[in-house]
This record gives sequence, structure tokens and C-alpha cells, in this order.
Amino acid sequence: MTAQTFSQANSRYQSIFETLQNVIRSHTLSTGVVLLEGPLSNIFNTSRVPVRKALQLLFDQQLISRFEGRGYLVNPEQSNDIEPIRLEITRELLGLASDEDIIDTRLLSDKVYDELYQCISYIILHGHYRLDEQRIAEHFNVGRNVVREALKSLHLQGLVEKEAYGDWLAGPLTAQSVIENYELRLILEPLALKANIHHISYDDIQQMLNRIRYAQTHKQDVNASLIQQIEADLHQTLCNIKWHNQKMANILYNAQSSILISRVIHDAIHLSNYELMLEEHNAILEALLCGSIDQGLEYLEKHLINAKKRSVEYLKVFSIIPEPNIPPYLERIS
Repeated sequence: MTAQTFSQANSRYQSIFETLQNVIRSHTLSTGVVLLEGPLSNIFNTSRVPVRKALQLLFDQQLISRFEGRGYLVNPEQSNDIEPIRLEITRELLGLASDEDIIDTRLLSDKVYDELYQCISYIILHGHYRLDEQRIAEHFNVGRNVVREALKSLHLQGLVEKEAYGDWLAGPLTAQSVIENYELRLILEPLALKANIHHISYDDIQQMLNRIRYAQTHKQDVNASLIQQIEADLHQTLCNIKWHNQKMANILYNAQSSILISRVIHDAIHLSNYELMLEEHNAILEALLCGSIDQGLEYLEKHLINAKKRSVEYLKVFSIIPEPNIPPYLERIS
């Protein structure tokens, strides 16, 4: 793995591309809707250059097509006979919250944190590791203060520990720790859902359900981004307890690292079968749409119990997979 720096230009067009890709694949944007550089640059608060590059990537992936007028047509099926639909493109139409930051304007420490989070969440499945601050700084081409801020954030989430003599340590992840995380989630997520459900609109739940049904009927289009969004819909948007109790929210956030770890295990052993998870999410949301909160809570508990069993089974399979190449800032201890 080579050293890397963070390019604002790259993050801009990539963020725009991923946002539009998700809303097209999930059919949030209807086939035929016209996409223009100007309105999109206003929504994403950027110049037209990254918007233009993002649209070109969407065109290359055959998610949009050109036509006789200005701009592009949303056209994931690449149909030849489509009537242009000229709508005012808004944040709401793209499924974005009014206060959501689309373009990556995070601090360097937050970006390094995300990279380390992805790496460490994967590597702790293989053992116990020591992290070297100086080597992390060199790897990402940032100062050590930036690295320390990122490591402090990881420490708060329980992914790394700091020994008394200064070393940062990560792992190992065991079946027991996964089970404990799910036991916490079984207590907190139903409480969070029950407290938060009255703050979620019927239309929002319907959109979440539409994403699930799209994934169930378009398996060839299912990707990591869509699965991540479906997981976030239930476990972060619906089971949101931050407004109610920040301490409980922090505990829940830490316990929900099992969501990422489950996805990492799927990728590592080339599992692409999300059918059971989708069925369980579908049952929860259908119950909530019908106004049956108690049944939705019951289905959520069953889903978490089943997800715990699946994660433990995945860990058993994962244990026979060879350790991947690790970045130079990690040293295996055991």
C-alpha cells in the first residue's frame, strides 16, 4: 500500500458521482429526468468541473444517456425512446437532508480516521496489532498531531487502546466480543426505534422500503453502497437515540461496529447473499408502515438475533482465510 494524500478535487467529483449513482440505482430519480451541470453544482455547492466529471463517470457506467437537448437523461436501462422529464432538481429529490454535507470538507484528522477505521476493522479479524504513529503520519503524508486526533477518535469508539507506556493497540476481534456487541444492540436499538419512530415520516419509511425492494429484485445492481444505505436506514436513521440520550447513543454507536465488521467479512469471503438480511429489514419496515410499532420492534429483535448468529458463523469461516498484506504502520503482536 503506497503513501497517499487527500485531494479535495478528487473527493468532490467522487462524492457527487456516488450520490447520483445511489439515487439512480435505487430509482429515487425516475428514468428520463434531465440532469444539468448548473443546478447540480448549486446543490453540491461546487464548480461545474467536478459535476461534469461525475456525470461523465455515470455516462461511462451507462446509468445516464445523452439526448438532443442539454444535459443527460437518467437512463439505467439504456432505453432508446425516453421522453425527457424536466424537473427542478433539489436536495429533497436526491434524498438528501437539508443540512447534509455532500462534499467532503472534513478535517484531515477525520479523513485519516475513516481510512484507519476501514483498515483496522478488517485487520482485527486476524489478530492483535501495534500501530506506529510516525509511520501512520508518513503513510498518509500528514503531521503526527493529525494522526493523534484520528487515533483518539478510534479510541473513543473502542477500536484501539492506548497502553500506559504510549503504544496504540488494535484487536483481536473475537466471537465473544461480537456476541457482546449484539447483546447491547438488542437492548438499545428497540428502545431507540420506539423513541424515534414518531420523528420519521411515512414517506421516509416508504423510501427505505423501496430501496430494499429494489435490492431484492435487481440483484445484479446490488453493491456495497446500496447495502450500506439499507443498513443505515434501519440501524442509524430509525434507531437514532442521539436526541434522547447522548451516553446511550455513544454506547450504541460503538456496539454497531458489528455492522461494518459483518460487511467486511462478507467481502473477504466473497459472500454476496444479503437475502436474509433484506427479508428481515423488509418485515420491520412493512410493520412500521402499517402502524404496528410493537410488531416492528419484535421483528427488529428477531433480526438482531439472526444477525448475531450469522456474524459468528462468518467469523468461523474467516478464521481459515490467510492474513492480507498489512500497511507498514501496523505490527502484528499475536
